Amino acid sequence: MIKLIATDIDDTLLPNATAYITPEIEDMILQLKKKGIIFVAATGRQYEGVRKTFKNVKDDIVYICENGAEMYVPGKAFKKKTIPMNYARGIINDYRKYKNSEKSWKGTDFLVSTGKGVFIERPTDEFRDIVGNKMNYQYHAIDSFDELEEDAEILKISLYCQEGVLDIAKKLIPKWKDKVNICQGGKTWLPAMNKEADKGLAIKKLSQIYNLTPDEMMAFGDGGNDIGMFKQVKYSFAAENSESFVKDAAKGIFEPAIKGGVYKKIKEMVL
Repeated sequence: MIKLIATDIDDTLLPNATAYITPEIEDMILQLKKKGIIFVAATGRQYEGVRKTFKNVKDDIVYICENGAEMYVPGKAFKKKTIPMNYARGIINDYRKYKNSEKSWKGTDFLVSTGKGVFIERPTDEFRDIVGNKMNYQYHAIDSFDELEEDAEILKISLYCQEGVLDIAKKLIPKWKDKVNICQGGKTWLPAMNKEADKGLAIKKLSQIYNLTPDEMMAFGDGGNDIGMFKQVKYSFAAENSESFVKDAAKGIFEPAIKGGVYKKIKEMVL
């Protein structure tokens, strides 16, 4: 019997950069709660913003945020996993090269998530709209990331690129693999986190808290940052429009978010 369902949000539960869940998903979460099934939002998004996304059921679910750097169960927040500042500054400098590159990395920008909020260095109007309006981020626009204090809690540094993020990933993941966890988040994001910040490790922690076995858990995702979850559960599903390496890591496929694939699969198998 399934007792926990974890799902990524962007391009998995919802189309990319969607502000709020649908009434159907809200009703589904309430049905799961009545059956005693834990619903987990496992996302790269900011905690405060993703709570807005879940509106009326925001207090009825578990949150894995910033790709595993933060985790919240009802009534408890767990210790945050942060990036050492010397590594953070190096990643920021690498991401700047792509934002400012003469090569056409279409729509490239990036943000830094900290314990004191999200910061963006001179954001474009397009990025402001994506982050602020569509993803419910509460962010601060600053002139330079050099303004960040040395003791800032850096949770995640996330590059956004409309086209070419996989090419960037192939260059930066090998460079930083021994220091931080960089993984492709869907088709447009490349987040960097602490080595121990991983959705899969967070699911493992939840399985210990709730005394669950892999065959009692289900996970949905579309990006490289979701593969860790797939490894912790028996029932893993990748979006049919995911990259091939993501689909290869899952045991099943679901229809794209635009067709409500996660909702359909949960209704089919659980409700």
